[in-house]
Parts: sequence; structure tokens; C-alpha cells
Amino acid sequence: MDDKIKKFSEDLQKKAGTNLVSFIVYGSFATGEHYKKSDYNTLIVLNEIGLKELSQISDIIKKWVKAGNPIPMIFTEDTIKMSMDVFPLEFIEIKENHIVVYGKDVFKKLKIVTKNLRLEVERELKGAFLRLIRGYLMTQGKTDEIKQLMLNSISGIISLLKGVLRIYGKKPSAKKSEIINAMPESMKLNKTVFFDILKLKEDVQIFKNSEINFIFSEYIENIEKVINKIDKKGV
Repeated sequence: MDDKIKKFSEDLQKKAGTNLVSFIVYGSFATGEHYKKSDYNTLIVLNEIGLKELSQISDIIKKWVKAGNPIPMIFTEDTIKMSMDVFPLEFIEIKENHIVVYGKDVFKKLKIVTKNLRLEVERELKGAFLRLIRGYLMTQGKTDEIKQLMLNSISGIISLLKGVLRIYGKKPSAKKSEIINAMPESMKLNKTVFFDILKLKEDVQIFKNSEINFIFSEYIENIEKVINKIDKKGV
């Protein structure tokens, strides 16, 4: 077990005590594709979530986030069950790819409601697309900032592509490369651009500065192609 995750789990157990139902890691860490700069996606399940219970763990959560980690999702078992129809994509992902670091596997017998999956995937893709456009405007053409914009978004985009595959009736792999390759040929995507950004994640200097704008241009163009196809699926 990763030392950071192990330490965070131990701290949670000490602070939350019997209120802690489970501590779960999901995403790239669970699929074995965790790069040095990858985020730790974590989920905490508590028996009770009130001011008293949140105060018990607030200091270690703050310390965790201050170290550069995303803030954990915090639920009770009941709120997970009530949220499944609203966030089907997230819960499918967690159910299929997670590691229980401590406590009960609350996702083991959970049945995910997928009737709203297309709407969620479309909404999230459109939101990601708009953030990329706005983000690019803020870079003022600075190559390093454009690189960071792509690096910060690629994992989320690929998670959404997994959702697209589900809409098309496919069971997606947990591996990023296989997800990209499995995208429907009818979308006529330039799949290379997604692989280029994954390469950039491993080596930020792999491409010349003159190539970065082209990669970004292809990136947003191909995301837009996916959005248009998904939008037509709902007609």
C-alpha cells in the first residue's frame, strides 16, 4: 500500500473512530495507472455527517489537501444510495475500480441506476469543453500554461469517454489506451491527440513548443466531435 494513503487512512481511523465506515481509493491508483503526478482520488464513508463529525476530521483533511491532494468525497451510506441516479457516471467508475483501504466495501452490492447517464456525460463534456476554451484564453498563448491545461484535464476527459462507451453499449476497459482505441469509428476522431497528451503527462518536454498549439487545437476539436455525437443520441 502507498505510504501516503496508508498514513492518511491511519489518521482518519484515529480521528473519526467508530464513525468511520470505510476509506476508499478509486481512479488511476486503483487501475494501476497512477503516474508520479497523478491525483489520489479518495472517498470517506461516515455513519454520521454533522458539524461535530466533520470537525473531528477537518484538520487531517486540510493537511491532506495542503499537500496537493484533491479533497476527498464524503458520504454516508444512505447519501450514496440517494445520489446514484444523479451521478451514475461517477458511481459506476468507483464501483468498478476501487480499493477499500479500511472498513466496509459499500459498493460491492450496490446497483447503479444508469437512466440519466447520457445526460450526465453530455453535461460534463460540455462543461469540460467550456473550461478548456476559457482556460486557453487565460494562458495568453504561453506554452507551459497550455500544457498544464491539457494535463489537468486529460484524466477527466478519458473518464467521460468511458461514459460515452457505456452509452454505446460497450463495457470499457480500465486502461486509458484501450478506452481511447475503443471509441466508435463513426465519430471519426483523431485518437492520436489523446495519446499525445498522455505522453506529455509522462514527459512534459516530449513535444516542441511549436507543436503544443496544434495538439490543443486538435484536442478541443475532437472533444467537440464527441459532444455533437452524444447530443444527437438524445434526439
